[in-house]
This record gives sequence, C-alpha cells and structure tokens, in this order.
Amino acid sequence: MNRTIIITGAGGFIGEELVSYFSGIGWKVKAFVHSIPFNTMSGIEYYKYDLEMMPEEILFANVDFLVHAAYLKYEKNNDADGINLNGTKNIIDACRKNNIKQLFLSSFSAHINAESHYGKSKLECEKLFDLSRDVVLKPGFVIGKKGLSGKLIDTIRKSSFFPLVGGGEQPLQTV
Repeated sequence: MNRTIIITGAGGFIGEELVSYFSGIGWKVKAFVHSIPFNTMSGIEYYKYDLEMMPEEILFANVDFLVHAAYLKYEKNNDADGINLNGTKNIIDACRKNNIKQLFLSSFSAHINAESHYGKSKLECEKLFDLSRDVVLKPGFVIGKKGLSGKLIDTIRKSSFFPLVGGGEQPLQTV
C-alpha cells in the first residue's frame, strides 16, 4: 500500500531527515518548503509554502499523514507568534477536511512553566491539537549535523572551550 505524507518545514533540519526517511521507505512525499531547494531529491514533490500562506486544498487530497515541522522564529519576525498560530490552524483545518492524521513537532521546552519564548510559543500551538486523534511529539536535544547540536559540534571543533547546556546541570534527552 502506497502511503502519502506531507511534511511542512521540509527544508529544515528535522524536516529534511523526515523527507529522506519516508522517501527511502517508499512513501510519496509532498515537501512543503520555504524555498525550493537547488538540489532536489528525486521523486519528492516540492511546494513553496510558509506559515502566512493558506495552503491549496488540492495538495491535501489523497494524503494519509502530515508532519507539521514548520516554525517561524521570533528572532526573524516580531509577528512570528501570530503567524505560527494562524499557520498551524490553517494546516489543522486542511487536514481535518481531508481526514489526514497529524503529528505536530513541538519541543521538550514547551510546558506550562516554560521560560523561553520558543517554549511558550510552541505550547500555544500544541493547544490547537486534539490529542484524542493527533500526535504532539516533544523532542529534546536533537543530535545531527544541523541545529543546536551542529552548532555545538562546530564550536567544539574551533575552540578549546566546551559549552555546557544549563551550566552542566541541564538533563539532556536526545533523539
């Protein structure tokens, strides 16, 4: 049985890995990206997308699953919180209309006592999902060549100092 998945934020650190994984196991992948990559993967359908856009209804036809990994950082746009919320609502609505199972990629830092802007913003998006039918995944420290771990690895390679998360007292839950 051929399955189809939409991945929003498919050009990001985790999104790229998900595209590669699902494509590799034979799924049809619709990659929603901020900009179409110069080097595209064979067999992947790329669609220009950002959270301020209303996604085209036709793109959700005959889709089984969606992973929502798109996120606009506050540091890039002061209106990011509203854009993330409205964009997430639009994605949820499109999925509901087409009976698509959803997974929202949140963060371990998203909780009721969150101190970071990122954690608070992700938590607000989480609240839009119905946990009786949707999945909210809250990864902690994602290890890979990009993202925070990639920056840490690069810093370690270039420096004699090693940065300690939370002063060395912060527990790390890795993916």
